Amino acid sequence: MNKTFFLALCLIFSASSGLAADKLGKFNIDPKEVSVSGVSSGGYMAMQYHSVFSASVKGAGVVAGGPYHCYGDNSTGNANNDKLFACMRGKPNAAASIEKIKANASAGLADNTDNLKSDRVYLFIGSMDSFVGEHVMDGLRDYYKAFLPDDQIKYVKDKDTGHGFITDNPTHARCTNNSLPGVNNCGYDQAGEILQWIYEGKLSPRKTGALTGKIITFDQAEFYVKDDLSMEKNGHLYLPAECAAGEQCKLHIVFHGCGLSSSFIGDKLYGNDGAGFNRWADANRMIVLYPQVGASFSKPDNSLACWDWWGYSGAEWDTNKGRQLQVIRSMVDRLLGSAGSK
Repeated sequence: MNKTFFLALCLIFSASSGLAADKLGKFNIDPKEVSVSGVSSGGYMAMQYHSVFSASVKGAGVVAGGPYHCYGDNSTGNANNDKLFACMRGKPNAAASIEKIKANASAGLADNTDNLKSDRVYLFIGSMDSFVGEHVMDGLRDYYKAFLPDDQIKYVKDKDTGHGFITDNPTHARCTNNSLPGVNNCGYDQAGEILQWIYEGKLSPRKTGALTGKIITFDQAEFYVKDDLSMEKNGHLYLPAECAAGEQCKLHIVFHGCGLSSSFIGDKLYGNDGAGFNRWADANRMIVLYPQVGASFSKPDNSLACWDWWGYSGAEWDTNKGRQLQVIRSMVDRLLGSAGSK
């Protein structure tokens, strides 16, 4: 594989839709029922959010991501292709990741790693993924094994799938797809597998037919001061009717991958016929937050709208001082009405 990272995708950026956006609201969310998942760069982001804010996250699903601080220190914000490639197709050193998160926790830059002990983690890598290799996800598994019992980690790597979230929706792309839209039909309900694993198999079956909730487009810009984070102006939220009516609900955060933000693929991930999370959410009083990164062609250099897993937003990107992580934490605090902890 060419070492020019995701530029091999040859994706074409399309402008954001400019939809009118609401202000993100406050809901009755149980702070002990917050979880995350993501694919590709969003897999890295889900792992970073889980690791840094472990006191307030109960579990994570990571599809084609990698271990904490895999890229290493980055004081310039620039990307080194060899280091990126090592975290996509190489053999990352889990020991370095474990040491780094422990050091950051000791320095007050992340929550105490003891908070991870009770969590449940779902990991997935497709055997035909041409962007992220199995050894990278093995490194993430080894990273989590330092903090979680083996029986709280589900690692799936026996499916012939490409790069992206996978579903059992026959209208989606073929299973081995490694390009847009990154939501592929493999006869496997990955959203359900992730959520059922995190929530210990206690969820009701997903909703079929028409859903009761609605998708809200909200203004992300109020959550950051400087427009240099490569964030989209708008994010999206799936709000089940029961949650809108004031019932206590769970919260799940889904991080898209490179080239998979709404500016590239519209609602093919966050929509009701997207990756599948909304159907589970509708049946289980669960709000789903879909924050969005946009493409940036100067500073930062992020033409494919990747979440920051190498330091383009600042040297402390994967700590509680990381500005993208702070944006997401502020959104969660707004939704909960306070910081909250599990």
